[in-house]
Amino acid sequence: MFDTSGEISSSDEDELMLMLLGHGDEGWDSDDDDDDGDDTDMGEGADDEGQSWCYEMPCIELPCRPAYLPHVLTVQKHEHQDHFHLALHVSPNTFNCILEQILDDPVFSNNSPNGQLPMDTQLTTALYHFGHNGNAASGQHVANWARVGKGTVTLVT
Repeated sequence: MFDTSGEISSSDEDELMLMLLGHGDEGWDSDDDDDDGDDTDMGEGADDEGQSWCYEMPCIELPCRPAYLPHVLTVQKHEHQDHFHLALHVSPNTFNCILEQILDDPVFSNNSPNGQLPMDTQLTTALYHFGHNGNAASGQHVANWARVGKGTVTLVT
């Protein structure tokens, strides 16, 4: 497994990985010691078609809380402007001015039968993303906050 310099040879790298993962001899065999001409050995980590699988436990669906974004746009914007400013780092008046400036921009229209998110939702999501850093700025955190897809966060920012 190791050559004279103490390094792992490339031919044994996959076998070592299987051993480190606790699979020992199951999985495919790089020794080619079987005489049937087949390079692969199906072990516990493979199905009948020879395709391997990695996970034994099913995915757990996490419950979702309601989006906070609508609360920011409906309640905080009108009744708690200081909280609105904490969330988006702009005042409601500035938010309205930005929204007015981008209203006629062609980037917010398309010829697709699939409609786009409302412009205020897109702007709110982008401003929230821009105004946070560290873990709070991750695409997944912003997506959870706005209840949109993680890819949508990237698209609107």
